[in-house]
Amino acid sequence: MAKQGNHTGIPRVSLVKVQGGPPFADITRIYEAVVRATELLGGFGSIVTPGDSVLIKPNLVMPLPYTSGATTNPAVVRALVRLAKEFGAGRICIAESCEVGLDTAKIFAATGIDAVAVEENVELIDLKKDEPVAVLLPGAELLRRFFLPKSVVAADVIINVPVIKTHAEFPVTLGMKNMKGVLYDADKRKFHRKGLTAGIVDLYRAVRPEFTVADGTVAMEGFGPICGDPVNLGLIAASTDTMACDAVCCAVMGIDPLSVEYISAAYGLGLGEAVLSRITVVGEDIAEVRRPFKRRTFADVVKGGWCGIIDQNACSGCHNAMATMINQLEKDNALRAIAECVFVFGQKPERPEPGQGEGKRLIFIGKCQRGLAKEGEKYFPGCPPGGIRMADELSGKDKNQGGCACANYPGSAGTS
Repeated sequence: MAKQGNHTGIPRVSLVKVQGGPPFADITRIYEAVVRATELLGGFGSIVTPGDSVLIKPNLVMPLPYTSGATTNPAVVRALVRLAKEFGAGRICIAESCEVGLDTAKIFAATGIDAVAVEENVELIDLKKDEPVAVLLPGAELLRRFFLPKSVVAADVIINVPVIKTHAEFPVTLGMKNMKGVLYDADKRKFHRKGLTAGIVDLYRAVRPEFTVADGTVAMEGFGPICGDPVNLGLIAASTDTMACDAVCCAVMGIDPLSVEYISAAYGLGLGEAVLSRITVVGEDIAEVRRPFKRRTFADVVKGGWCGIIDQNACSGCHNAMATMINQLEKDNALRAIAECVFVFGQKPERPEPGQGEGKRLIFIGKCQRGLAKEGEKYFPGCPPGGIRMADELSGKDKNQGGCACANYPGSAGTS
């Protein structure tokens, strides 16, 4: 298992602006910013020593370019690969397990990460296909016994490279939540069915990165983590304490770190530092780079009442699928497509009672609702179902035209 990040004493978080402004594809400028971020923390040699096996974990949830704000900038990954080489790392790999139901290899190609691996001559690993290793976590709330990919377990150093962005379920998705991408699809689904907060905290107990480099070159606000709006923040944040890094990124975004449920829960268990007054920030001052981020949640998206909703104890996966669908229809100016619809979803499925949805078109969504739709009623399968796919089908829109940046990828429910 990887070395555990430094969680003793007062944590340090570096904040570094990328010089020159957008676009942020220039490897020289990005490399300089990443090097500066590590030097402010004592240098990369304090993280990687000769012979270490290094695993770099970006955020590649969907086949979208970094300019969307949804995925990690390949130039940041390339900079970290080059630093690992310079400091004598042995095995170096870039590893990810993308959105449930999608092909990680295609996402490596779409995001430019496969080109980084080829050009830098390092391994590229689809964690979905990696050999599973059983892990026992006594006292865990959700993940008492689960499986991790062998490459994750075998790594001496895990470098976590999340994107700074908002999230429809939580205020933010940053370093702690990015580690969900080391799980197999079955456990990702379990997270959404039984509780994201408990799952994220359990996983953070089991796998804490040695180093977190938050990519804020192009961040995301609004309806994140996939269909929000890009923000040219031009910032790199780094720390050996992932929670402290997340806390500082929250502050940059204008969000109280302890208002993020999983950060607060993990902080309560002593898994890191989330109180800003107890974190040393080096480089830029938070006040100098603060840029309040807009947020849009499930409740915000559905409050317009454009359709009927029968929520039968739905998990976050179906909530996000519904919100993604409505958000997409709104962007396409096609909300009229669901004006006469009632959507039924949730983990306690039953036919609506007489009078519920009367005179409306009933639509059942998600694996839990399988078999409830009668002849002539619509059913969207999936766990979670694809919010973009539902929007496109209901509106009759050509999937290859316009809309959200992820409109071409109908498997997305926006849940990672």
